[in-house]
Amino acid sequence: MGDVHSFIAGSRRCGRRFLDAAIPLLEQQRAEAETDLYEPVVSEVLGGLLARVFRFLQTFVLDYHLWAEDLGAVVLRMMRESVFYMRFLAQQAEPATFLEFQRYGMGQLKLYKLQLRKLLEEGRITDSVDLRSFIDSDCDEEVSDLLLEVRLKNFEDLRKLSEAAGSKEEYVLHYQPESIIVHGHWPALREFYLEACQEPLHRWHLQPRFRLPNLDPSLLGQAVDLFATAYGIWIKKNSVPDIMEPLIDRYLEEIEALANAEPVPMDPSP
Repeated sequence: MGDVHSFIAGSRRCGRRFLDAAIPLLEQQRAEAETDLYEPVVSEVLGGLLARVFRFLQTFVLDYHLWAEDLGAVVLRMMRESVFYMRFLAQQAEPATFLEFQRYGMGQLKLYKLQLRKLLEEGRITDSVDLRSFIDSDCDEEVSDLLLEVRLKNFEDLRKLSEAAGSKEEYVLHYQPESIIVHGHWPALREFYLEACQEPLHRWHLQPRFRLPNLDPSLLGQAVDLFATAYGIWIKKNSVPDIMEPLIDRYLEEIEALANAEPVPMDPSP
């Protein structure tokens, strides 16, 4: 087996080259994308979701810790959720559903501020200038108080949304097991954070495990695929050409070549 540290260092260099090339291209296409300046909600929402997916991809290509299944699943789940939203929203012909997406999120923020205000009035949290400033800020001004009473059903149940977006299989195969890891349910604790005591007289009970789990670089491939999917949705909606595919292919080829030179390591422990 090759040197794990050489593989990690080499993959980081590949990732840095990919990002240095990708970011200017994405910024170029951002300038070329079709935007309705009088009703920009479609561009704003899809653009924000794409940037979110790309942000998480950046962590994958630069930080090998996300190649461990527990942390990797957390970030992949967030990427996957954004892709579900993009698929669903891209099917909508009218900006109204995009506005509903905005209002759903802003309504959650408004409700949080109201809850903070109530806790403050009851003396259950410590008062501060920063807290008052946040509560009194206009960061939720896009949504009126009346909208708190509106049930924005399209975004309350991600399982149903994924089905409507044609992503039911992906939800079942990936999102559900990733959720088990995110929430730290027992199967995740047993698989990633516990190990059998090696003392036979202790009856092989489970005890905390503190070393980094084995690495699975295939998670990097999943992150790249999710970004490619999000990017494909975005360019189709904005009528711009695909200029990222050659860059993605070259990056994956470099990683594969590196893996062949340094057999893909599983145990990152020194």
